[in-house]
Amino acid sequence: MVSHGILLTGAAFTGILRVPAILRRTDREFIPAILNGLMTQEGRGALALTKPDRDDSNVLKLYQPVHQIMHVALVQVSCDTTGLPRLDARKIESCGLVIRRISRSDANVLERWSKSADQVVGWVASSDGDLDPDPVHGVRE
Repeated sequence: MVSHGILLTGAAFTGILRVPAILRRTDREFIPAILNGLMTQEGRGALALTKPDRDDSNVLKLYQPVHQIMHVALVQVSCDTTGLPRLDARKIESCGLVIRRISRSDANVLERWSKSADQVVGWVASSDGDLDPDPVHGVRE
């Protein structure tokens, strides 16, 4: 079996390739709505227009679920080989996506949203060993 790299990009139909494409959704059943939208060219075009809000500094504004605004990150995965074929979903052992923000006080520090027990702590600095999801997991051979 030949081993090759994996490419993870934003969803091509959104025009965002360098980073995950983030959709802003207000529908109650947002996952079925997104899956239905992905089925057609028109649906993908409509999805590409559901971009998140930005503040005056052009920074994304992501809301908590209590605001009834959901954000979904869309990525496209392909094999880093000729033709960029789709990754075989049966070979994915695990996957995950974690959002970090750059600290407002120090651009060299990444922060994560945190809670302790049932109480929200808010944005706290992430330590180097605080890697979630676990990067050791990957594609099965």
